[in-house]
Amino acid sequence: MRSFLAPKQSPRGEADAKATARKSMDEVDLNVKGMREKQDNQQLKTFTRWWNSWLQMRGIKLDDLVNDTKTGVAAMNLIELLSSSLVGKYNSDPKMRFHYLENQLAFLQQLKQKNIRLVNIGAEDLVEGNKTLILGLTWTLILRYEIQKYGAEVDELLRWVRLCTKNYPGVDVSNWGNSFNDGLAFCALINKHAPDQLDFSKLDTSDPVGCLKKAFQVAEDKFGVPQLLDAEELASPGATDDKSIIVYTAKLRQAFADQADEVKRKLAEEEAARLRAERAVHATHTPPAHAQAQPSSRPAAGPLAGWSAAHP
Repeated sequence: MRSFLAPKQSPRGEADAKATARKSMDEVDLNVKGMREKQDNQQLKTFTRWWNSWLQMRGIKLDDLVNDTKTGVAAMNLIELLSSSLVGKYNSDPKMRFHYLENQLAFLQQLKQKNIRLVNIGAEDLVEGNKTLILGLTWTLILRYEIQKYGAEVDELLRWVRLCTKNYPGVDVSNWGNSFNDGLAFCALINKHAPDQLDFSKLDTSDPVGCLKKAFQVAEDKFGVPQLLDAEELASPGATDDKSIIVYTAKLRQAFADQADEVKRKLAEEEAARLRAERAVHATHTPPAHAQAQPSSRPAAGPLAGWSAAHP
């Protein structure tokens, strides 16, 4: 009877197969680790730039988000700017760790008062520079003050992008991870809201870095959106950090809305000025009321007029 069983592998063959499998798994683990490191680095860079986009109003600049926020001074300034409210007293020139802790406690208390929910994060974590928790805290602030503040959610924001870009060739926005890496989605968004500033038909689609740089520059010059993302980093192979794309897109959307509101305000002011001018011209060419109906200086003839003439 013919056997269809596979020939038994030699011990050496089994060892080689196991070694190959382990090598493949190690390579996968390294690739995943490398991808995660890239996303973490991108998020740290984007979030640092986001802090700076607000803190520049106070003349504060962070070079290292983890270390430069330990004192709590930057955090207190940030929450004042985000919430448009004063936070009360804090140590603006802390020298000791105890001062750092006091500032961070005051900062976290401010967040609690504003109903910003934090999980498993304390003043010590911020003073000790826990990068994971600092990035998580930053994301919570972004959600509150850049997205939810304007009545939006992350999923709704993605639907808005799809709606704005659906008729643009080569643009396929399916997710936050890699739909923006070639720059076309960002260029389409800007062309949609400012067609005179960016001609989508003239883009070199084979140059993703060039497209990204063009979009970021126009967004900054025309709409005042800070360049939170790095074109070369975004266009490089591998998955992109979703949160970095989300915060920049949220900034873009709000800038578009702000400009639309500004246009409406200016149009309303121009219309009000036109009406005032028309009223002024009308008033100049209309005779005053007293000139339209001048009463006679002679007294009106009454019923005794005839009697007075007949009886001098």
